[in-house]
Amino acid sequence: MNDPYLDSLKYLVLIKGNTLLSVSHEAKQLSELITRQTNHQIAEVTILRLYGFMTQKFPPSAFTKNTLAQFCGFENYVAFCEEQESRLE
Repeated sequence: MNDPYLDSLKYLVLIKGNTLLSVSHEAKQLSELITRQTNHQIAEVTILRLYGFMTQKFPPSAFTKNTLAQFCGFENYVAFCEEQESRLE
């Protein structure tokens, strides 16, 4: 299933995390920052898969998307998507 807002969220996460995620050790730093700010752990390997550094067999889980949205200041991923949708109107 195509998720039209996931790329926007991924971009916003990089901005909020102040990283380009150009090397894999930055994934660990981003993972730790997300955990500190949300109290929800997103594994380094999940970050690497999400940004294409590793093969991803399945789409990101609702937990992952909700945590990333919370990291960016939204209540959850649905709230993030609703905000994106309202910008298109």
